Amino acid sequence: MGIEINGERAKAFQLWEDNASKEVLCKCDSTDGNLSIYNIWDKGRGAESQAYSSGMLKEISGTKVIYYCNDIGFQ
Repeated sequence: MGIEINGERAKAFQLWEDNASKEVLCKCDSTDGNLSIYNIWDKGRGAESQAYSSGMLKEISGTKVIYYCNDIGFQ
């Protein structure tokens, strides 16, 4: 069980906009069919997530699932 990205396998990954590829292929194995994805940000206090005004949009395009994320804020 886990996630594989670029040949590296782990239970969790943090991908940052400033150093990750624009498109990332993730191979996921799950015994219960669930995968949790959170948008994260770091404004100098370490990784943060799930604030009141953060959000994600999901788009399904053929066999791809595309996620669009914002940090904290209403833009």
